[in-house]
Amino acid sequence: MNDIVKRAKEGESQALEELIHMYEIKMYKTAKTILNCEDDINEAIQQTIILVYKKINQLKNDKSFGTWIMKILVNQCRKIWNQNNKRDEKHIELEDNIKLTTPEKEDYSFVNKAMEKLSDEYKEVTILYYYDEFSIKEISKILNIPKGTVKSRLARARQTLSKLLKEEVQ
Repeated sequence: MNDIVKRAKEGESQALEELIHMYEIKMYKTAKTILNCEDDINEAIQQTIILVYKKINQLKNDKSFGTWIMKILVNQCRKIWNQNNKRDEKHIELEDNIKLTTPEKEDYSFVNKAMEKLSDEYKEVTILYYYDEFSIKEISKILNIPKGTVKSRLARARQTLSKLLKEEVQ
């Protein structure tokens, strides 16, 4: 991975395309948890890719490319979300249809319903941690919040989800 990042920083466009391709799905899933509309999701991803192309040389630590690109994406999503919020003069809620896919294709709709009930800040860290598999340290960098805040939000999200899931199952 570091070799690909190094080649991308040296101007090799194929290496940069390869890196972006590696993060496509994670970027989409993350953007979908923040934004409400496919057009906005695509816009955030496109803006992220443009910024990555322009600023790849500013990346100081090649090992942190994944955290860096996701931080750019989250910032772009927030920017679009805020623009929509101002334009529409109302609160735009996070995506309602978080999908959980498994090889068995079991029905986990009760988990989706519980996730929908989480507050935005809990949903955001939960998605980054469990769905996108980022570490606490990486989430801290992506969201620009202390590690302790990430840990406490995850703990509260787990408690809330546990309670909601018990209610759903009964």
